[in-house]
Amino acid sequence: MNAPGGFQPGNQQHGADASDDGCGQSASSCVASRSGEPSLLAAPPEHSSPGFDARVERALHRRALAMRLRAARLAAGLSQTTVAQAMGLPRPAITWLESGDRRVEACELVDLARLYGVTVAQLLGEAT
Repeated sequence: MNAPGGFQPGNQQHGADASDDGCGQSASSCVASRSGEPSLLAAPPEHSSPGFDARVERALHRRALAMRLRAARLAAGLSQTTVAQAMGLPRPAITWLESGDRRVEACELVDLARLYGVTVAQLLGEAT
């Protein structure tokens, strides 16, 4: 089953069309570099693409948000099933949100904040 937002658990595609995600590597060179085999097409770490740092930073922010979403749900005493039903989402979508494997849409963030009894700013880590 596909999660909202197009995420498929276990999907090992490289980029949206399995050919390029903007990092400059083809899918085959990316797979080779992940498998530990040297790739002649991959840039050395000291010459990584300019967008690399931004991608890493976004991933870190998404993971931090995921942890705050889980903490807020638990503090509210709600199960993933209850949240999913209230949001009109399949339960695995809540798991994916809380693991950072699925992006949170703005309208979902507002609904989650209301459901958890916190502010959007708190979920974003901007207020304590």
